[in-house]
Amino acid sequence: APAHADPLPFEDGRYLSDTALCALSNDEIVARVGDEVYGMLVEIDGRTLNEGYGAYCEIDSVATRGSAVNFRAMCDVEGQTSPVDFRYEFVSPDVFAVAGRTFERCR
Repeated sequence: APAHADPLPFEDGRYLSDTALCALSNDEIVARVGDEVYGMLVEIDGRTLNEGYGAYCEIDSVATRGSAVNFRAMCDVEGQTSPVDFRYEFVSPDVFAVAGRTFERCR
């Protein structure tokens, strides 16, 4: 499937792999789980994606095939910017899976 510049097929918002943490602020989540936050928290805002409260990414291209959502983004991590390829599995506009972990949008 050719890549195109459409945003991700997910609703904007804050996604957690443990929705019991949705009531907490990002700082409170970090205080509770420490470095594990990097595999638990994703924020999507249009063409911007923030992973784990530390990687800030601008989405360049998105390609979908079946439930696979492949996209490339330029990510800034601790002052270093580089391209990163992502693969999310579409479950619904409010749910996706990455590497066997399911993320649900906080409401």
